[in-house]
Amino acid sequence: MLISVPWNVFKGTESIEKPIFNLLLNKHLVRELFKILERLKQSFASGPWDYDQVKKSRTIREFDATFTVKQFGFKDIDDYYTQATMHEKLHLIKIPLLCLNAADDPFQPFDAVPLEAARISKFVAIMMTARGGHIGFLEGIWPLVRDQYISRVFAQYFGAVFRNEADILHITEQYN
Repeated sequence: MLISVPWNVFKGTESIEKPIFNLLLNKHLVRELFKILERLKQSFASGPWDYDQVKKSRTIREFDATFTVKQFGFKDIDDYYTQATMHEKLHLIKIPLLCLNAADDPFQPFDAVPLEAARISKFVAIMMTARGGHIGFLEGIWPLVRDQYISRVFAQYFGAVFRNEADILHITEQYN
């Protein structure tokens, strides 16, 4: 099961660079990444990137270009985002997979979700909700006082997987 899938990282980063709310969220996340990087600075001391250059980043895309790409050996930002993007890779998935996304996810706009590719896949199902944001899927006025939608879906899905393990293995072997 995948939750809030990065189907198209190019469209996702473009979405969180849009003013006002998404851009504010983007800037907040970059500040949080800086805090993590600062705490781990010694671990990355000999890294292939320039700390001062990374600190100039104002968006996730800039952070990825100055840190992530260099730290993990990608050729450039396009190479990283292409490898991280899943929307054109559904045909490679050969085991049953449920993906949960929300239409209002600021990191993955609705038009980036590969609904048609999932429709023709024998293995991938995408469940879209109108609301849920990015990995939230909260419900009600006091969302933290009861089980949430995502918890119920998770429990039902994995309960079904474990109850039907032999059937799933048979289906997987049949198509592989």
